[in-house]
Amino acid sequence: MDIKKNIRRSVFFQILNLVVLGITGIVFIPFLISSMGKDQYGLFEIIFSFNLINVLLDIGIGTTITNFSLKYFNSGIGKFSKFYWSYFWLKVFLSLVGFLFCLSIPFFSNKLFVNLQPNEILILNTGFVIFAFGVLIQNINAFFDNIQQGFVRFELPAYSNVASKLIYILLFFLWINSGVYENILGYCMLTFIIYPLLRLVIQIFQTNSILPLRDLKFCWMDLDLLKSDFSFLKGISLITILGQSYNFGPQIILSVIGTPALIADFSIAKKVIDFIRKISDMFIRPFLPATSELLKIMSLENLVFKGVKIHSFLILLLTFCVIINNKLIGAILVDEENLKFSFYLTLYTLILVIPSFAVPLMVYYNQGRYKMSILFNLANTIFSLLFSFVSFNFFGLTGFIIVLVLVYGLLSLFQVYSYSKFFKLSFKKYILIYFKNYLVFSFLWALYYLQSSLLELSDIGSIITNIIFCISYLVISLLINSDIIKIILRK
Repeated sequence: MDIKKNIRRSVFFQILNLVVLGITGIVFIPFLISSMGKDQYGLFEIIFSFNLINVLLDIGIGTTITNFSLKYFNSGIGKFSKFYWSYFWLKVFLSLVGFLFCLSIPFFSNKLFVNLQPNEILILNTGFVIFAFGVLIQNINAFFDNIQQGFVRFELPAYSNVASKLIYILLFFLWINSGVYENILGYCMLTFIIYPLLRLVIQIFQTNSILPLRDLKFCWMDLDLLKSDFSFLKGISLITILGQSYNFGPQIILSVIGTPALIADFSIAKKVIDFIRKISDMFIRPFLPATSELLKIMSLENLVFKGVKIHSFLILLLTFCVIINNKLIGAILVDEENLKFSFYLTLYTLILVIPSFAVPLMVYYNQGRYKMSILFNLANTIFSLLFSFVSFNFFGLTGFIIVLVLVYGLLSLFQVYSYSKFFKLSFKKYILIYFKNYLVFSFLWALYYLQSSLLELSDIGSIITNIIFCISYLVISLLINSDIIKIILRK
């Protein structure tokens, strides 16, 4: 196996996928808000926040399919057929459960979303019906993704995603330019029904190219087979549920207690944060399937600290660029002259400067361990959701975001310390990697705000100044992290 070639190929397709996801996830926002208003966009985000259902329905099944596909395939077509159909029918069954749950939401939406107007509730109810049908399709999408990844064809999900997203983008702009819309329901149809259907068609052809589906022996669910995989599935399930509850939970809580406009502000800021995380993570995630092979040619300490250097360098660079351009981002995405969104974005972006535990966690998972991760995810989810809910009632969205940042920061540092102790790594060295980048970050941020308070610049002058500061950060960071280029290009 050519590890370096596979990593580079995986990085390439993640970049391609990321560009397309960035277009659909962020670039659509100003078109939607300018066409229908922030409140309508907030209604869409309320529905989208319930995408947690799809994650909960997975309960680790996707990781199990990916992990065991080749094992069963190498055991013969008979055993693989049982494996394939057992998990297919399990996904179908769980999808139907999610479908019925989503259909039930409109029956108690008046009591659940107390801050919405009657006309907004009607739109929301119709949106949840559309979303319910989307749940059925998206879970089958996930099944084919997992099968393809199980056969080490990580590029195929990216192919299907990019191809279907390009068609989706075309349909979106045709819909926007048509002017035939009054609310967000057309966008719900595009996002929850049409896009996953396009993907499904492509996925069936892709899967058939690596695994002729006609050769599989049809059967129903084999409970004994599912039981044999249960011990692995159980651990991954808890991690998935807890981790994604933290990811989607705050937005669901805000959907219940906040207004559509506040939900829109928070969700847009979160999309920017998630986009930064994806860019930085894409350079270390391809190492996950290759960790075992890489440990044969380098020490665990060397592997972890190289990953940390890349991750910290990228995420702090991107965070700096977002913070100094927060007003420009706010003007583009939400088209507001007031500074509320820019303030929320800057405040929430601070969550990214906290030392990340992503790299040692990657190695931890690769060794088949998950107990520590379950404990930390549980604590993060409970404390974040509880304290953010309380803080919103006293301090509004500002308090809500501050609590999320503080809870994540404290638990993230504790996780870094815990994984360092577990793998017998130097916690001091781990933090020093970030500390060097913090010095550059703090110095240039202070210098930027000093010049912005002393000098009045035109819009063009401000943009040019921001570009100079971003380039300066990049150059200085590379100078103090001189081995970054070698790591990215050679390792």
